Amino acid sequence: DTLNSHSNSVTYLEWAPQYGRSYHMISTCSLDNYVKIWKFDLEYDSKQSNVRIENISQMMNFNNGCSIYRISFNQNGTILC
Repeated sequence: DTLNSHSNSVTYLEWAPQYGRSYHMISTCSLDNYVKIWKFDLEYDSKQSNVRIENISQMMNFNNGCSIYRISFNQNGTILC
């Protein structure tokens, strides 16, 4: 599998708080003017554990081509600023 990754350097990475979710969410921002939210799902069975990574959201900054350098989730992990 291939991920739709960033095309330039990642400037910040933020883990969302995990309140009752069965998966982890991570958000990244980059000099390519995109903010992406990734879903990490851990699958366990009796012989091995697998990690499934999925890009669940992608947003572009249209503010005069300015890059985004920092992002943050709220306390519940439901809003990204």
